[in-house]
Amino acid sequence: MNLDATDRAIVQATPSDLPLAPLPCVEVAGWLHLTKAEVMALIAAMQAWGVTHRLALAPNHYALGMTANGMSVWAVEDNAAQRSAMMDLCDREGGDKFYLSHLVYADRGDKHRGEDTDHNRTRDAMDEVIDRAGVAVAEDMPLEIATGTNDADAVWFLPRVERNFEVEKAAHLRRHLEAWGGNSSGLGAANIDTKGRTHPDTCWSDYTIGSIRQTPFSQLWTGDDALLATPRQCPRPRAAGFWRPVGRRSGLQPDRRRNRPCQRDRAPDRYPVPGKRP
Repeated sequence: MNLDATDRAIVQATPSDLPLAPLPCVEVAGWLHLTKAEVMALIAAMQAWGVTHRLALAPNHYALGMTANGMSVWAVEDNAAQRSAMMDLCDREGGDKFYLSHLVYADRGDKHRGEDTDHNRTRDAMDEVIDRAGVAVAEDMPLEIATGTNDADAVWFLPRVERNFEVEKAAHLRRHLEAWGGNSSGLGAANIDTKGRTHPDTCWSDYTIGSIRQTPFSQLWTGDDALLATPRQCPRPRAAGFWRPVGRRSGLQPDRRRNRPCQRDRAPDRYPVPGKRP
């Protein structure tokens, strides 16, 4: 798709300071002397051609009276070299939390499966955020650093604690990890979409247990659904030995590609031996 002058004007106008209005597209149309329908049609065409993926609101949270801020980043191949700079940016701009999310092959993540980072980069990412969190603690810095959507990160983190801290502190961490139990899909986490359909998790939207419009949630969640019974095993079938701290995460994850809700989890392969690279 070749962008003409009007397309480029829309691209330049949409990231600017849009007014707080019910229909920002009408404001953009007025700036460019176009109709709302023309603006929406041109944006739709650019989305269809991959020029832009989506438009999202990015308010100045401080101006709105909010006092907390954070940054959430996916761990994909394209941003691996930028991760340190992103943590610097979050810290420099007063961010309270930096959250590194592993890719889940469902919903938005399904579109980015080709960008998923390889196992060595996953380990590098964990080393980097653990080191950075250590600096934040040592220097009494406010930035909080967390990872998510792959609770097997604990298998990489726990041995580092065991190597660098007293036995009592490592044992304290292990007890907390075991009590936490890992991911709570199908157990302590659920998703009910706008049509009332109930799913085991926000990342399991392809699998529906039932609808709260026909059946009370309490009955759906405590019923005899066969898939719900699987993530509720603790430890899960693959969770043995050092997998106890993440026993509810190490068995299954949703996967749309194979047209089935569960597949063997890749997490154990990323950390085949606690704290050691293959």
